[in-house]
Amino acid sequence: MEYKKIDDRLSVSGQLSPNDLAELKANGVSVVINNRPDGEQADQPASDALAAAARELGLTYHYIPVVPGQANLADAQRMTQIVEASGDWVHAFCRTGNRSSNLWAMGRSQG
Repeated sequence: MEYKKIDDRLSVSGQLSPNDLAELKANGVSVVINNRPDGEQADQPASDALAAAARELGLTYHYIPVVPGQANLADAQRMTQIVEASGDWVHAFCRTGNRSSNLWAMGRSQG
């Protein structure tokens, strides 16, 4: 699995599968944020399935779905609050990682 480290607290990637969550946990991630709405692509895992897999691994899971090009400040601030409150390594994902990166940047610029 490939991911991009944004800073000491956050990394981002494209779509995850339930199996990817175990790898993230093994690498030190404790919080996962899903920024991809369900149903964007026929073969993507549903958020409920990812949330269940995260719970089984002891990961905290947040669902902040953002339609491409429709990010809003409330979603960005919620993501920023989750990352800043966690104190641990957080991993966010969407289709490519760009939405997650942009949400983080938007939330930080308003802080």
